[in-house]
Amino acid sequence: MADTVKIPRIGNVNKQHLFVVMGVVGSFVGYRYWKARTTVPTVIDPANATVGLNTGGFTNPAPQSPTNDSGHISSVTDEPTTNAEWSQRVISDLVTVGFDAQFVANTIGKYLDHQSLTVSEAAAIRVAWAMDGEPPEGNIPIRLVPTVPQPPSSPVSPIVPRPRPKPMPKPKPKPKPQPRRYVVKTNDMLSSIALTFYGDASQYPRIYNANRDVIERTARAHGRANSHNGDFIYPGETLVIPA
Repeated sequence: MADTVKIPRIGNVNKQHLFVVMGVVGSFVGYRYWKARTTVPTVIDPANATVGLNTGGFTNPAPQSPTNDSGHISSVTDEPTTNAEWSQRVISDLVTVGFDAQFVANTIGKYLDHQSLTVSEAAAIRVAWAMDGEPPEGNIPIRLVPTVPQPPSSPVSPIVPRPRPKPMPKPKPKPKPQPRRYVVKTNDMLSSIALTFYGDASQYPRIYNANRDVIERTARAHGRANSHNGDFIYPGETLVIPA
């Protein structure tokens, strides 16, 4: 079921607000009928053009004592002929039925100034129309503050689990350096060979220990008891140079 009702010259009105306004209007009409039968009309004070106690805080910008054709002061039951008189009556009547005086005064000021009204302010003006009619000067429509439409809610996307990271591949072991080989030349010594490969002649024991069997076997082949820890090496020997 629609939540609004289209009313000529007013536009779409929320049903809930319309029911509230109709209830207030009905209560006011019954009150005015009872008041008219039991109360003597209040006479406007000629000094300041106010009706009794000015509970609404409204001050007539051009106070004067309205008179009828006989020159006598008219009662407040006369229809207002200016927007100022209409405002005074509306403030008094709306306060009587329970509206806040400051709220009513601000609302009427905005309405007569052709400003946009909130839903509650527009409802108060509609009550004023029902009680006292529309302002006598100018046809002033009710303008509502435009509402910002809410964007439609987007459907919730399913949660997609993140793929597990692939394990890092294990680094391949570095290949072991292949041992180098050196063929002994004339006048070579293990210390000179160590200096060539290691930059340090004192590293010659590394070469001797890696080639002990070859060096000792070659020394015995040349008629020596031993190589004297590598002092005697001979051209043509193939030595392994450790890394």
